Amino acid sequence: MTSLDRTLKQQLDAITPALHEMQLRKEERMNQQFREVHAQIQRIASEIAGHQPDCNVLVIEGDLSLKKLDEHQNELQRLHKEKTPESRRLHKRVVQNPAEIMAMDASMIIGDIHPSLLAIQNISDTILEGLKSKVEQLKDEKRKRTEKILRVLQVWTSVAQQILAWNGGHRQHYRNWRHKVKDRGAPSQGLNQHPEPQAQEEKHAGEGATKQEREEVRRSHEREETRGEERRKVDKIGEAKREEHRSGEESEHEETKEERR
Repeated sequence: MTSLDRTLKQQLDAITPALHEMQLRKEERMNQQFREVHAQIQRIASEIAGHQPDCNVLVIEGDLSLKKLDEHQNELQRLHKEKTPESRRLHKRVVQNPAEIMAMDASMIIGDIHPSLLAIQNISDTILEGLKSKVEQLKDEKRKRTEKILRVLQVWTSVAQQILAWNGGHRQHYRNWRHKVKDRGAPSQGLNQHPEPQAQEEKHAGEGATKQEREEVRRSHEREETRGEERRKVDKIGEAKREEHRSGEESEHEETKEERR
């Protein structure tokens, strides 16, 4: 063996460990870093596109630099940012809030569109269209219910007005009865001081009023008290419905503002 051969062999032996170490680092970077990042990118991109991810993850070995790895990691972060807020917005705000207002099961509605939505994974264009259609259906249902509530409120208002008009006629009848009692010679001082309470009416009507007329006045007051209680109930129900309607409009306004953002 010549001295030249020994020199080449020595040089080769000297660089072999370093070469072996570089090969190990290459395999480690390709398998543990590049392949993992590529797999995550393919998975999220497939979820957004609406198809199953490819099991075979291909890594181009021509460029395994740290710069290239940073580019892939930045792309992965971008996909995460694109997916997560969009999923939350679609699931919790656009569908869940209107469903809660109308006492409907949001999870059942979302599951009807696509089962994977319950796991907040798949947000393909097809599913986005399905969500958009479902949101429009919810808004239409909300509009119909609001119109129905308003019609009921109008009916209640009309009934309340009729009750008030009836009470006005009843009061006129009561005043006529007082004049009749007065004309028959019954004491009028008590009636002027206490125009409506039943006890005072019976006390001061005296013998000038018949038993039938006193009974009529008593029943009239009972009916008036009943109408007053019904009117208060109508007012409470109307106020509750109006408050619910205002809350629904405010919630829809907030949803519109969020969508514009």
